[in-house]
Amino acid sequence: MLRALSGVLVLLAALAAPASARIPGTGTLDGTVTAPGIFTAAKVFAHKEGSNITYVVFTDGGRYSAVNVMPGTYEVWAEHQGFTSNRTTVTIAADKNTQAPIAMTVSAPVQHAVGPRALPDRQLVPFDTLYPPGEGREILRNTCAICHAWNFLPAQPQSRAGWGAVVDYMTTSPHWGVADSDPFLVPDRLPPEKREILLDYLEKNFGEGQPPRAVLEEDTEPRDETLLGKAQFLMYTFLRTEDAPNVMRQEITFDSKGNIWSTDTRASAISFLNPATGEQKYFLTPHASWQPHGIAIDRDDTVWFAALKAGVVHFDPKTGNWDAYGKDAKSNRDMGGLTPFLDSKGNAYWTDIRFNMIGRMDRATGKWKYIKSPTKNGSPYGGVIDHQDRFWWNEFHACGVAVYDPATDTTKAYPSPSRPCLSRRPGVDSQGNIWYGVYDRGRIEKLDPTAGKTTVFQVPVKFATPYDTWVDPDDKVWSSSDNYFVRLDPEDGSFSYFPTPWRTDMPKMTIARGGAIWFPARAGSPAAVGVLWPDKSKMDTFEGHFPPNDPNATVLRGNAPPVKVAGNANDGGAWPKPRGMDEIIPDIGAAAE
Repeated sequence: MLRALSGVLVLLAALAAPASARIPGTGTLDGTVTAPGIFTAAKVFAHKEGSNITYVVFTDGGRYSAVNVMPGTYEVWAEHQGFTSNRTTVTIAADKNTQAPIAMTVSAPVQHAVGPRALPDRQLVPFDTLYPPGEGREILRNTCAICHAWNFLPAQPQSRAGWGAVVDYMTTSPHWGVADSDPFLVPDRLPPEKREILLDYLEKNFGEGQPPRAVLEEDTEPRDETLLGKAQFLMYTFLRTEDAPNVMRQEITFDSKGNIWSTDTRASAISFLNPATGEQKYFLTPHASWQPHGIAIDRDDTVWFAALKAGVVHFDPKTGNWDAYGKDAKSNRDMGGLTPFLDSKGNAYWTDIRFNMIGRMDRATGKWKYIKSPTKNGSPYGGVIDHQDRFWWNEFHACGVAVYDPATDTTKAYPSPSRPCLSRRPGVDSQGNIWYGVYDRGRIEKLDPTAGKTTVFQVPVKFATPYDTWVDPDDKVWSSSDNYFVRLDPEDGSFSYFPTPWRTDMPKMTIARGGAIWFPARAGSPAAVGVLWPDKSKMDTFEGHFPPNDPNATVLRGNAPPVKVAGNANDGGAWPKPRGMDEIIPDIGAAAE
């Protein structure tokens, strides 16, 4: 932190010597940031002109440093709430240090809505004013707000009859439109007397004639200057093209050479990034409606991805061939894939949120099958392979995790103690514990599968939204929330916070060797893929490589034979004939309630 006294800035931390670049051919950038007032951990941006590359670091005691800066011309500036800065242009040379002082001046504070997106057309209102406490809010909290963020309802004020129609839809329409499914909101969660209280509350606070509003962000994540002064982000924005005018990154992973691959649901594309140069390539899918979601790389660097309208797809970047496994041969229905995974034997798994199933391909036989999730309306979402080659997934709407054990061909569900709630993506630590975030409750939970015990950690920031949860090589637990990362130390239960360079959500993290956190900046503007080095002194590569003991690092282990991509979906027309995907397995194991 810096204090301003009689116009003289007093440094509360010693000026650190410039850090040396560790990647050959790069330089360093450092300097001081001054302001006529107090600031803590200001963000310093260095954007390489004519490129998609931006470095972001934080001040510690008014000083900043960036390492492994690629040679070139950079525009440099600082940002902090209540201040604005000049911009300066500097040239970075290989193996040289460049200094750039930055002066900030006072500016009007900018108000934000909670969440990852700017909402310029909304009135921003404190939470308790927008959502007055009482029984109506508690009912809403345990029904609507489990899935819908707090800014959703105030955006669409309507009459009591309109709200009644919305509630009726949620309590009567089949889950994901699938026949014979329960509705999203089962009737016993909203009996008639509570329904009327809820409608009274919606009509009074979000009734017809109310302006569109949103919750004012009043509490932000704590900033530890000493911690953040060691951190460095490197952001790669994705350029819009004529073929892909709208881009939105969903998930990322690494190939064997350390390149970064990502899915783009909006452009219906697969993207390649060389992190050492910023080079990008788009591979538009043959069918614009596929909407790729999750992604995994095979040992031969072919790409598997799950898609909302295509089940699972296998893509060979060398040949340009695409194979789609997306239709159930018995029912002729399109399956909705979300996230694919490959175990150590090369067997493929993916989650199907719409039909409450997971898919599995046996690599040795080529046989595919679907396995029902053990909880009705579980809605499988994110997943992870554990050290025993078991596949775990979050039951999105049921809230909790479930596991499939291929050795016994059984499933089992482990409900969250926070129910009713919503959970998204799990991770696994070195001891085999399963970690996941409870998105709507701001919690991180640890399941010990052996003991069957779940431990709850509350993120001590209001409106925390743990989306993905992943474990680094030191068994520290990371979770991506709107606009910041959380790091949990399971030993003492302490939390650390790392604000993102700009407002965004991060639906998936992939942790690399050295503890680098790779992520898509999905809701941010601009769309980007980024990497956070919590300790930039450990940054010795631009590449992304899995840690050696990561059970999800298919590119590193196993000796599975390759699966040839024949190109049966290249024309983008009718679905290809399913190859062995003609078996839907009935429920196995007992649903845990």
